[in-house]
Amino acid sequence: MKRLLFTLLLCLFVPAFTASAAPLKLFITKVSAPGAANRDELQSTLQTLLSSRLDGETVVSVSTAAEADALLSVSYITFGKVFSLEAVAKSPAGAAYSKAFVQGESQDELIPAVNKLADKLKTDLAKIPVQASPTPQVAPLVPAAAAVVAVPSGIIKIAEKVIERGESWRSQPLTGVMNLLASGPAGKDGSRDIFIADNRRLFHYRSGEELQLKAEKELKLYEKIVAMDTLESGDGLDLYLTVMANEQLSSQVWQLKGGVLQQVASGLPYFFRVLALPGSAKQLYVQKSSDKKAFSGDVYRAERKGAEIQPGEAVKLPAEANIYNFSQFVAKNGKIYTVLLFSDNRIGVYDHQLREIWRSTDKYGGSELFMEKSDVSLPANVDQGAPRLYLNQRLQVSAAGDVLVGKNDAMPLLSKSWNHSNGSVFCLAWTGESLEPKWRTRQMEYYMPDYVLDESRKELLQLQIVSRPFLFSKGTTVLTIKKVE
Repeated sequence: MKRLLFTLLLCLFVPAFTASAAPLKLFITKVSAPGAANRDELQSTLQTLLSSRLDGETVVSVSTAAEADALLSVSYITFGKVFSLEAVAKSPAGAAYSKAFVQGESQDELIPAVNKLADKLKTDLAKIPVQASPTPQVAPLVPAAAAVVAVPSGIIKIAEKVIERGESWRSQPLTGVMNLLASGPAGKDGSRDIFIADNRRLFHYRSGEELQLKAEKELKLYEKIVAMDTLESGDGLDLYLTVMANEQLSSQVWQLKGGVLQQVASGLPYFFRVLALPGSAKQLYVQKSSDKKAFSGDVYRAERKGAEIQPGEAVKLPAEANIYNFSQFVAKNGKIYTVLLFSDNRIGVYDHQLREIWRSTDKYGGSELFMEKSDVSLPANVDQGAPRLYLNQRLQVSAAGDVLVGKNDAMPLLSKSWNHSNGSVFCLAWTGESLEPKWRTRQMEYYMPDYVLDESRKELLQLQIVSRPFLFSKGTTVLTIKKVE
């Protein structure tokens, strides 16, 4: 009898508690940053950083002020190297709810300052009254362009505002900061071979409940892996590693055969990339380098004959293209277009006559992977005396002709390098006039160095750097796999 009474009381009180625990809907207005360098990027980055750190069980960011319980305005003010971040939360009617500020001595302290500001705001934001929600059984009427559909895998259709936070699968933490990702086909048991690389080490894993390490290969101290792709061959799975050694190409080919990873070629003077251009299956492409130009000459279709690479037909590309920043798609009108991800992180589309017909205003890309290579043809990003050419995010085209590109938010550091975070993957569709976002993954809090879309299994693999090297820590990377319907 006592148990029955307790159960009845619990049923009465749980709905009341749940209703009172509705999160505060917060709209963050455009950040004010008078006189700041790279103001537009800084404003967008600060807004995104604050949103990701405030989002949680008690606060959720919304896209318009009309649906918000509170409005948060933020100011970024500099005095020489010293900066101050100041935030004011107000009601939609203008009544002040909360104020908070933090200061920093240099740009290196900017991200920690955002974290501190978010922590200060959370306590006061939790006390702000939340607007009463409509009756749960009745969905609010919204315009068709803002229809709400939940996708549990972490994929967000651009026209939608709400998404579940769950992810399909997440690996155990992997020690180190990884840069590159590649995968093989699925086996009969559903597992597959996954390859992950940092600057000098190559790891071969087999997927399962956890990643099972099968092999680890280490390159020489003066070698660096800058690109990695796989290609099925007649007698196994080929793994193409683009390797730089003292500013010279010294690439390698490995083969997975019978579960054993073995090197079949080294010291090759090529950049490698595997992709499927319109009208052909996945194929190897190569490009050379020279003393004066990092990417020299045409991009060629190629094939491997034993330990040798045999270049074939050249691909006709715009002058701005290199082996890593282009792909091609077929539009609904049957025409082939070339898409480029420029060094300024904008995307451009070229017609069959190689004329630029569209360029995005939005920026994508954002990568911390670089190669040390002097290049008189490009404005090298000189960092601490070393010529660094950054290799941007992967550009992949689906069988349906959609363009996938990675995106990370960049935060400049005093050392003239970049610290990235808030990684995501965007899927863009050609409308006949422009590339428009079709869907994107939920924004991560962390830097995403690489991703791969496996269309055969409708899965998206993403690397995340969840912690950076610090003191005795080498940093941590995880692999996530999301379902893409």
